[in-house]
Amino acid sequence: FDYWKNHTECRSDMNGDDQSIHNYLYYTGRLPKAVPIPHRTGPIHVVGFEANVIYRTIIKEALANGHGEDLMQAEGWVNKRRFYGNDDDDKKGRNWLPPQDSKLTDPDTGFILNLDGSVSPQVHQMDRFGIPIYSSWLNRRVEEWVSKISKSRSRN
Repeated sequence: FDYWKNHTECRSDMNGDDQSIHNYLYYTGRLPKAVPIPHRTGPIHVVGFEANVIYRTIIKEALANGHGEDLMQAEGWVNKRRFYGNDDDDKKGRNWLPPQDSKLTDPDTGFILNLDGSVSPQVHQMDRFGIPIYSSWLNRRVEEWVSKISKSRSRN
């Protein structure tokens, strides 16, 4: 790490540069006990790239549909709303992603899935889906969980 830190030719000033460090350490054998786990099969599901592609696609669609004069305005429009569906959909099916991306989530819960259909135990970089994930789906799920916990505690 010290070598990397002190030699600018070893890194870039772009977001995501940490992956180059991981790759270097892994592929040069400096992490001898590291075991690669295929995407969407392990205990941590990193959604950053997929989420960003989905989010940016939705922003471009918003712009194409007249919701802003440029990408920045379209992003603002998207961030004040939701990805897909309406509030009634969210209360019932939790389908917060467009149909073309629906294999990424469980249609009954909206949870992110591993390839085998099991719920991903941990999801990293969920923020790459943008503000709508927090303002609609996630906040409602947190409210549901808090309500269930409170009811459970009051019964005991």
